[in-house]
Amino acid sequence: FALVLVDYGFLKQDPVAIRRMALRSILVYSAVLTPWVIYAAFVFGTPIPNTFVAKSIPSFSVDSMLFVAGSQAKILLSTQVASLTVLILGLIATLRRMAWKTLRLEIFPLIWVLALLLFYLSANIQVVSRYLLPATPLIAIFGIWGVKKIQEFWKLEWRWTSGLLVTMLVLTGVQNAVVYGSAVIPHMRGFTEGMNSCLKPMAYWLKENTSPEATVLTPDIGLLGYLSGRRLFDTAGLVTPEMKKAFSGISYDEGMKERRYASVLRPDFIVDRSGQPERLAAPDLIPVMTKEFPSIAIRKSEPVYYTLYRAVR
Repeated sequence: FALVLVDYGFLKQDPVAIRRMALRSILVYSAVLTPWVIYAAFVFGTPIPNTFVAKSIPSFSVDSMLFVAGSQAKILLSTQVASLTVLILGLIATLRRMAWKTLRLEIFPLIWVLALLLFYLSANIQVVSRYLLPATPLIAIFGIWGVKKIQEFWKLEWRWTSGLLVTMLVLTGVQNAVVYGSAVIPHMRGFTEGMNSCLKPMAYWLKENTSPEATVLTPDIGLLGYLSGRRLFDTAGLVTPEMKKAFSGISYDEGMKERRYASVLRPDFIVDRSGQPERLAAPDLIPVMTKEFPSIAIRKSEPVYYTLYRAVR
């Protein structure tokens, strides 16, 4: 919304028209957004989604920024390399023609793409592919725009232009099909197996062997909470924002070893996720069940283990 107002201000030279449009737009935008902000503030305590807080890294570091930038680059290059290549060539062709006005008028949606990428980078958001879905369609569209600019600059005949367009679309389709078949489907199958063979038994054990008032600390809340019916506290801060503060400045593994969660609650049971089974075992933390979870993430091939502990007081 803000970018649209800025774009209108650049294109329209009449200050009165700019102020009038901005005022009307802000009123309409506020009418749509304000009810949600009020509801979220009363129900959740803040209009800022817990997911944003949980998925971001508050402290700045070069390593984290490089990690986020690398994740974004890998996702885009593994799905949109043909469109990106043609788009870049189209931009070069436009700049070679010194068509600055044309460029300014036509590439505004790309500013939204860059703004989204920079926002994730500045907030240290741990990016996964679905976070870029607001941007990837625009990259595909501007791939077609790039074909048009290449045709104009090199004065290509229609059959060469059509061939370039078809080649870009076919390569994009083939690339996405290969990535989906070779990486996504195996991961989905392994993830489903992990949910069924690892987390489900733990959830049913909690349901059948604990009291309804029992509290459980876990890094993953969905299936465990749905099946067990117990009260869950999550280390990521999605439903327990206080945990984000408790684990501030350190990793999940370090926080669990140091028992940072103790400043928020003393759970009756703990479900821990680690590359080492039963790593937290102690006289006051008794392992109940350990299961391996295959394919926890697309880019993670190492085995991951979940261990259910009973806290002894």
